[in-house]
Amino acid sequence: MRSATLPGIARTAAVAAAAFGIAFAAAPAASADAARLTISPAAGLSDGAAVTATVSGFGAGESVLVLECAQPEPGLNVCNAAEPVRLTADGNGNASGRATARRTFTGVRLDGSVWGTVDCKTASGGCGFAASNAAQSAHAQAAISFS
Repeated sequence: MRSATLPGIARTAAVAAAAFGIAFAAAPAASADAARLTISPAAGLSDGAAVTATVSGFGAGESVLVLECAQPEPGLNVCNAAEPVRLTADGNGNASGRATARRTFTGVRLDGSVWGTVDCKTASGGCGFAASNAAQSAHAQAAISFS
């Protein structure tokens, strides 16, 4: 998605990263209609692995942005704003598409500034993908791990 501006991506990354940070704490079970994200495969990945991002529970026809995110330090959430995946939910709120899992990427902070290089093998809070709708009212996340 080369036509998007970094500030626009960063704003969505902010919501996605915030969702990612919350998700990896022991979260309560979601309701049946809550937004969900699954990544397949999600474990034993190598750098540059193609994965499938599948979302459900979003609004019909909604645009959903999926980003790889990490928590390289406690309390710090950053995302890979260079490789966003934009999906459009079908009439049932579902969508899927291909994404690339990066073991290392340039992490963008919530304010849009560059944090630095993230290494998912050493990031204290791990890495995962986060999804958010354009209204930033629904988001979901899924953990990934590298071999």
